[in-house]
Amino acid sequence: MVAKPRIRVPAGSSPLASTALDQRQAPYVQYQREANTFLQGFMPLLRDQSDVVGGSWEKQAARVIHGYQHSGFIRGVLDVSTAQVVGSGLRMSAQPDTDTLGWSKEVGAEFARKREASFQAWASNPYHCDASGQLAFGQQQQAFYWCALAFGEGLALNRTIERPGSKYLTKFKLLPPSRIANTSDGMNLVQGVRIDGDGMPIAIRLYAKNSVGMLEEREVPIRDKHGFLRVMHRFMPAVAQTRNVADVATGMKAYRQFDQYSDANLTQKMIRTIFGAVVKSNLQGLAAFEGLMTEADQINPSPVLDLAKFGEAKAGWYDGSRIDLSSHGRIAHMFPNDELDFVESKAAGDEFDPIARWLWLEIAAAAGVSYESATGDYRGATYSSVRMAGAKEWLGVIRRRDSLIVPFCQEAADSVLEEDIATGRIKIPGGLDTFYEHRDAICRAKWAGPRQPQADDFKTARAHEVRKAMGATTLDEIFTDYGMDWDDAMRQQARENKLADELGLPRPWAPTTPLQTREGQELALNDPGNDGQEKKDKPARKRKGVKDDPERDPDDALAEEVEPAEEGD
Repeated sequence: MVAKPRIRVPAGSSPLASTALDQRQAPYVQYQREANTFLQGFMPLLRDQSDVVGGSWEKQAARVIHGYQHSGFIRGVLDVSTAQVVGSGLRMSAQPDTDTLGWSKEVGAEFARKREASFQAWASNPYHCDASGQLAFGQQQQAFYWCALAFGEGLALNRTIERPGSKYLTKFKLLPPSRIANTSDGMNLVQGVRIDGDGMPIAIRLYAKNSVGMLEEREVPIRDKHGFLRVMHRFMPAVAQTRNVADVATGMKAYRQFDQYSDANLTQKMIRTIFGAVVKSNLQGLAAFEGLMTEADQINPSPVLDLAKFGEAKAGWYDGSRIDLSSHGRIAHMFPNDELDFVESKAAGDEFDPIARWLWLEIAAAAGVSYESATGDYRGATYSSVRMAGAKEWLGVIRRRDSLIVPFCQEAADSVLEEDIATGRIKIPGGLDTFYEHRDAICRAKWAGPRQPQADDFKTARAHEVRKAMGATTLDEIFTDYGMDWDDAMRQQARENKLADELGLPRPWAPTTPLQTREGQELALNDPGNDGQEKKDKPARKRKGVKDDPERDPDDALAEEVEPAEEGD
């Protein structure tokens, strides 16, 4: 018997093993092939954000402004965002760092009141604060933020202008960011902003009119010799950028889709409301009847087969009996064997609302507001959903307020304070030298804007009350949520109490419990009958009818007196 030869081969080299391996790898290879096919047409170029901004800034800004001017929805979204972030204007609460300055608390409080009063006098009068003399400072904040929404950045100049009848020299001049020359030199001039080696802006190139009315580029330094900003150019935080595009611009595609979709649906609805009428007749096309006629019939047609004359007779009938649908209730007599059929356009199902909702969700997200705030549509919304949407929306409001409006307001207040100290309207130890040396400590302030909208004010107030009782909040935090300054509020309450005393009226802010007074709180904390020891147990109450009851407790005696007597006593 001949032995069968055995041949050893390397593992995995057999055809069966190779086929099994290919089958195991097939799903992965197929997935990779499908993924590459799906992403094959999506190959964006990776560039610096500053290059992207420089190439599309003008187009993006023009689209947003066009939407604001021609769409009530876009105007409403931007107005809602402006109302939430700015409102009628942020209010300053001066808070100098008295520890760093070595001032007493009384001196710091007096300085804060004088500074707030002077700034309010400047900000409330357009003649004092606006270079054009038209806008109060609160309105300037609104215009500055609107520019930041539409253009992606706000621009203002800090000018010194002397006017008769105005004791203030500081004026702010708002400019559209389109005045910035979008030019670069490939070195330290990037899109109209000149930067130093570290990327800090040191000058800006602006279009300005010369003596003959022509626009020319002028380079304006951003800061003066003391470090004060002379050009306020603000946009949302970005890395290695000198300009920025509007966040709302990312929703312009959805806006255009919504605009086209709504026009198409409106046209469809209008067509469906218009009906037409068609006359149905037994008379078909003349060419079809002529094809059935013989040559002799066509040469000498009988009156019955003369279709041309028959058509002429029918047309003459309708000339005398016109069908006019414009006259309501008019009935026309039809030609024999004819019918009048009313028709209307056929349309697909009504899917406008869900599609429009998704488009507006994208537009609202680009603007940083909730869908309900942008559209006013609260269908299907619950208290919890509205509250959660408002809480998320409010985080964006605080972010934009702190990034855009607070720096603008702070720089204006610092410039006014510098002028007040230089002119002697406000006196501080050391004068301007101390001001320039300790500017941050002297100019420190907080800015309060509109309060956060609440779905239920009572529940919010109860939440503040519980947190205050727990010690998990402060008056400053509570009043800030309501867009108020706690120090101003308490002083106003004291003034109202004082006026009530003068007029002989009840105090509106009188304490309702002993613990709301200082004496009551001290008495509760330092009880003289306690002496650091637990109180002695009260004597057990005697049952009714027992005569030997020495040293009765007053509370027990009172309870027994008001207790009704039993029958037979």
